[in-house]
Formats: sequence, C-alpha cells, structure tokens
Amino acid sequence: MKKQMLAVLVGAVMGLPAMASAQNVYVGLNAGKATQKAKFEGITAKDDFTSYKLYGGYNFNNNFAIEGGYAHLGTLNVSFTTPGFVDDFQA
Repeated sequence: MKKQMLAVLVGAVMGLPAMASAQNVYVGLNAGKATQKAKFEGITAKDDFTSYKLYGGYNFNNNFAIEGGYAHLGTLNVSFTTPGFVDDFQA
C-alpha cells in the first residue's frame, strides 16, 4: 500500500512540468482516511484505511471538460466461524 502511494505521488510530481506547458490539462492527488463498516447477520466489522485518489482531465473550453480518475478506499476483510458454518467476505 505504501509503495503504491509513493508511486502515485512520484508520478504526479513528475507530471507537473508538463502541466505548465499545457494549461488546459490538469492532474490532482488527494489523500485521506476512509472508514468502512460491515454488518452481516449480527456480526459487525469496522476498520480505517489510508485512502487516495488520483485524477486528471482536460478543459476544452469554459463549458466543457473531460476528467478521469482512480480512487482506492481500502478493503475490509472479515472471517468468522459459527457452529457448522465458516465464511469469509470482503466489503
């Protein structure tokens, strides 16, 4: 996770000189904290994750632009055992 975040950050910083020459192009990076909660048949799970979002776009004019991005909010893994039943799930 930390390696992925570092790679995203380095890639975003390396793209800054290109942004200076192309004023209609933009990129951004957000980081924060994501909290996930899951409830399944009386079992409750909660965990906090470092989340990040990388996005970029192009402004065609003042009224039209296109933007795309990727957001990673973490994965909540829960394992539980009840008599006669074993299960795993992700949220």
